[in-house]
Formats: sequence, structure tokens, C-alpha cells
Amino acid sequence: AQALSGYMACADPASVPDGGGCPIVEGMGDGAVCSSGHCGIADVFMGFVQLGVCGECSLDSDCADGLTCMPAQAGMGGLQGPTCG
Repeated sequence: AQALSGYMACADPASVPDGGGCPIVEGMGDGAVCSSGHCGIADVFMGFVQLGVCGECSLDSDCADGLTCMPAQAGMGGLQGPTCG
């Protein structure tokens, strides 16, 4: 998990590692800046605030057979991008 930071910055395409921030565009995570190509949305404060987080997957089909794409999470330990599990 990566700690939250309080600023926005430009990022080159495919330059942000898993756990890093990514933009939310029209209600969807935009994975263009993510090295994995996947951006999940983590709910903060019971869904009132949403943050984009780079991770391993966007859909179950991005994971190996039988694995499920678990959503991004935000908590006291920071951000965690979506993972296959």
C-alpha cells in the first residue's frame, strides 16, 4: 500500500507503478498512466470520495484462469490497487 499524497501532477503514459494514483474519467479509472494499464477506483469515506489507483487488473478476464479482480482499496495503510486473487 502506498501513502496518500495531497497533490496532482502530470505523468508520462505507463509510468505510474501499482498503488500509485491515476485519473478517473467519466466514472471509470483511466489506466493510460499506469505501468500495468489498469486503474481501479477506491472508495474513501463510505463512497463519498473516490480515488483512482493503478493495479494488476480492471476485470476478471485480466486475471489468470479462476482468479477474480479484487477492487482497489483505501484505508489507514494507504492505497492498494486492484489485484487478482
